[in-house]
Order: sequence, then structure tokens, then C-alpha cells
Amino acid sequence: MAACRAPSSGPVTRIRGSRCPSRVLQETGHLPPAGTGGPGILALGDEDRLRTLLTAAGFDDPAIDRVRFSFRFADADDYAGFLTGVAGAIAMVLDGLDHDERGRVLSQIAALPGVAGNGSR
Repeated sequence: MAACRAPSSGPVTRIRGSRCPSRVLQETGHLPPAGTGGPGILALGDEDRLRTLLTAAGFDDPAIDRVRFSFRFADADDYAGFLTGVAGAIAMVLDGLDHDERGRVLSQIAALPGVAGNGSR
């Protein structure tokens, strides 16, 4: 089983396995390199930044709670289904690839540590 987990305290700066798909897509030239401070899976992981954005949007003293969660996948095919069906921008990029290239990219993603049972907890 693979799992993607967020830390239980402090800023969320990493989710196990979450950067694997984008890293492979960047390395294969299907996605531009990510910039800091821009959109992405961890863009709102810093509680202070999130509070500042919510306050600027007109919310008075927003209450922010950390929710512990994990995604579990039975195998690489299950994870690939998640990526192609649910994972937003990743799904859109994968959808734009031809069948053979999508298969190659998904195989590279599945082989990385922390994905679909490859060293994840």
C-alpha cells in the first residue's frame, strides 16, 4: 500500500509522494519547472500565508485547523487511476499525452520511492 501523508504540525512543506508525478512530468518535458510561491499542492501549506490570504479576502480572524489524512492505493494501477481522474493539473497533462507516452510516464512515476508501495509507509 502506498500512502501520502502531511506532517501533523508546522508548515506543510512536503507530502510523501506528492511531488513525484510533477517531477517526472518536468523531467520528461511535459510540465515546466515549478516556481516558488505559485500554485501547487502545497501552496496553502503555510498557516501564516493562508491566514494572510483569507484575511485579505475579507474573512475576520479565520479559524484554521490541521486535518490529518492519508491516501492509500492498492497498487500502481490504482495510483495511476487517481492521477488521471482526480489530480487536477497532473490529470490534464496526462490526458494530453498519447497512449504510449502516458504509459511510459506512469511507469516512471510508479517506480519512484514512496509511490505504490515503493518504500512508502
